[in-house]
Formats: sequence, C-alpha cells, structure tokens
Amino acid sequence: MRNLSLIAVMVVSLSAIAQEPSVSPAQTANPQEQAPAPDQAPAPEQRPAYQRGPAPEPPSPILPSPSDTSRIPAYAIPSLGLETSVAWKGVHDDETKGSSNGQTNYPVFPDGRNGVPGRQFVTWYGDKGGQRYHLTFGRDPNATHFVYAANVYLVDPSEVENVEMDMNQVMSDGRTVIYGTQCAAHSKTWEYTYVDRSGTHWHPSNIHCNPHDWGKKKWHRVQIGMHRDEGGNVTYDWVNFDGVYTDFQGANAFSARALRWTPGELLLNFQIDGARKKGVMDAYLNNLAVYRW
Repeated sequence: MRNLSLIAVMVVSLSAIAQEPSVSPAQTANPQEQAPAPDQAPAPEQRPAYQRGPAPEPPSPILPSPSDTSRIPAYAIPSLGLETSVAWKGVHDDETKGSSNGQTNYPVFPDGRNGVPGRQFVTWYGDKGGQRYHLTFGRDPNATHFVYAANVYLVDPSEVENVEMDMNQVMSDGRTVIYGTQCAAHSKTWEYTYVDRSGTHWHPSNIHCNPHDWGKKKWHRVQIGMHRDEGGNVTYDWVNFDGVYTDFQGANAFSARALRWTPGELLLNFQIDGARKKGVMDAYLNNLAVYRW
C-alpha cells in the first residue's frame, strides 16, 4: 500500500508539470510584450498629432509637344537642339532705333529645377530698342523649304512689342534670302518681310498674333513654314501655334538682298523688341530646330 501511495503521488506531480504552460525567455523578461491573440487586431500605431508626411512636389510646367511634324516631310533635314549651341551672339538692331544690350545663357530653368531648361535671352532696352540674337547653324545653298520650330517662353509679355523668329540663307548666286516673321503687338498679326530698293520692311498678314496675349511665364509651341523660288521670292506658308495650324493668305514677296555673305550660309535669328520707354525683357527658347528640304 505504501508503494502504491508513492506511485500515485508521482503520477499526480508529473501530470501537473505537463499541464503548466511554457514561457519563453523573452516573455519572462518582459511579460507585457506578448503577441495579441489570433482573433485580436493589433492596436493602430500612435503618431503625434503634429506629425506630417513629406510635402508633395510642385507640379512640372506644362510644356507643349516638342515636335508636331505633321507638315514636315520625313526626308527633311533636321537641325535640332540649336538652343544648346555655344556659338550664339547678340547685337542691337539699328532698325528699331532706341538702344539695347543683352546676354544669353544656357541652361537656365525659368520654372525652377523641377521645370525644363531653355536658352535665356535677357535684354535691357531704352526707347523700344530691340536686340537680335543669331546663330550660324549650317551650309546649304540648295534647300528651298524651311520650318522654324521652337518652344517660346516670355516672363513678362507686356515688356515685349515684337517676337521675331526668322532665318537667312545665302543662295549659290551670293544673294541672301530673308525668311522674316514676327509676332507683332502693333498690327496684332504674324508679319512677314519683303525687300524693295529702300530696304527690308514688314507686312501684316491674316494670321492673328500679339505677344501681349501669350500670358506670363508660359511655354508656347511655334512652328513657321516657308519656301522660296530661284529668284528670291518667298512664300510664307503657315503657322502652327500650340498645335493649331493657320495658313497664310497671299503672303508672297520678294525677299533677297546682296549682302556679300558666304554662299550656302544658314543663319538663325531670334529677336525681341521693347514695348516701353525702358525696361527689361526676359525670354527663353527650348527644343529649337530648323527643318529644310
């Protein structure tokens, strides 16, 4: 009987030990950090009321499509990225009277680093003076069709009377063809050039344009198509402004002069003329290109 009692006591003790739940060392060290029961959702993370996430980045500026080539044939010869050239030069345009001086820089981000780079043309002027910036970009006496294309940005359009976008080509006979166009505040049209014995002049067209309507600090896509014949007569074909094409009507004119330049030279001009007694004009070009064929 004594042995049976001893065995019974041992069985009871072992059963008690087997039923005692085990505890991990981690739970023993910190019993309050136990995992929640399977059917209990974890408590949400507590954050201070003043804590905020990172500020959203400012939106990038809306830039017109870099190249709508629907009226440019596939075989056209492109001269691209002309705004990146280091060969740009500037000079006061004596035809505008007044005075001007300026400088050009690349790359400059008119909308800040989140925007796109452009070539800056900043001009100080008096008495509505104009500053012409020019770049020789190739040699070709034979091409007869051209498209001048660029994104244009004016910081304050009210300072600008005219935005002139034109180019010159020296034909094989030595005469220089002037493909001249400008968005003019006075006539509120895209004007084009013609040449007579007294010099080079501007003529208004049927296509509306006024730089004062362009809005402050906005990119605009501009494309201008034109062609010539062997005699130096130029036909201005169309303007594409922010994706809208408009055809010139009756814009044909003689536009060649004997300037004794190098045959075949292709010269690009970008000019801005002041609108006031004195002031500062700040303009930018991006995706500047000329197509020829």
